[in-house]
Amino acid sequence: MQEQTLRKRNFYALTMEGTFFFSGMAFVDVNAVIPLFIFAYTNSVALAGLATTLHFATSIVMQTLLGPYIKGIKNVPRFIIILMALFRPLPFIMIPVLFSNLNPLLVVGIFLVIYALLWGGDGLVVIPWMDLFGRTIEQKRRGPLLGYQQLFGGTG
Repeated sequence: MQEQTLRKRNFYALTMEGTFFFSGMAFVDVNAVIPLFIFAYTNSVALAGLATTLHFATSIVMQTLLGPYIKGIKNVPRFIIILMALFRPLPFIMIPVLFSNLNPLLVVGIFLVIYALLWGGDGLVVIPWMDLFGRTIEQKRRGPLLGYQQLFGGTG
C-alpha cells in the first residue's frame, strides 16, 4: 500500500518537475527565442546556427561520457539535485551581461559559453534522470507522465 502511495506521489512530483522544466526551457530553446536574440545582437545567421550545434553537441557528448558510469552512482537523486543546482541557474548569469555595455559579439560569445554549459549539464542529468524515472514510475504510467509534462510544459 505504501509503495503505491509513493509511486502516485512520484508521478505527480515528476509531472510538476517536467512541467516547470519544459516551461522554462521554452525561453532558451534553439527553435524559439535564441536565434532571434543572436541575430538581433550580431546579424549573424552562422552564430545562431552555432547555438543549435552547441545545444545538441554538448548534451550528446555529456550523455555519452556519463552513460557508462550511471550504475556506479550510489545516490542518483542526490546526484541529480546537485547537477541541477549547479547548471539550471546558469541563464541568470546572463542578466548582468545583458545590462552591461559590452560589444554585442562579446555578449553573444558569453551567452554561447553559458548556453553550452547549460545543455552540457542537461546532458549530464538526462541519463540518471531517466534511470530514476524508470525505477520510480510504473511502466504503464510512463507514457502518460511524459505526455503530461509536454502538455502542461507547452501550456506554461
